[in-house]
Amino acid sequence: MKDICRVLSKVVLALGTIGSMILAGTLGKETSISAYGAIQQERNWGTTIIVFLAAAFSVFLMFVILSALGEILENQERIMYSQTNSASKNKISNSNSSNSGGTWTCPECDTVNSNSVRMCKDCGYTK
Repeated sequence: MKDICRVLSKVVLALGTIGSMILAGTLGKETSISAYGAIQQERNWGTTIIVFLAAAFSVFLMFVILSALGEILENQERIMYSQTNSASKNKISNSNSSNSGGTWTCPECDTVNSNSVRMCKDCGYTK
């Protein structure tokens, strides 16, 4: 999900900038009819610049929000990973203390190993 947010933020920034230019170009023209009935279009630079800046700001804001969401998801993933690792370490220490009978259970594959063995016989996990 975090990678989707990062890619989406870059796509929004690129396409949004192009869209801002098109929108400013379209809305920045004033149409008038001359005395002879001819349609004339003139660029109103003030309107063009204001429309572009407003659209570009909203695009940039969306880019920042999506980038921040990607960072939040990555940090959440790191926290979950560290909690999982500390839980598995606690499980190992608990299994070592409760299994004074000479065995320990591998947290990776749940294989019961002898206490004299430092590495799991099935998956190679080091005790």
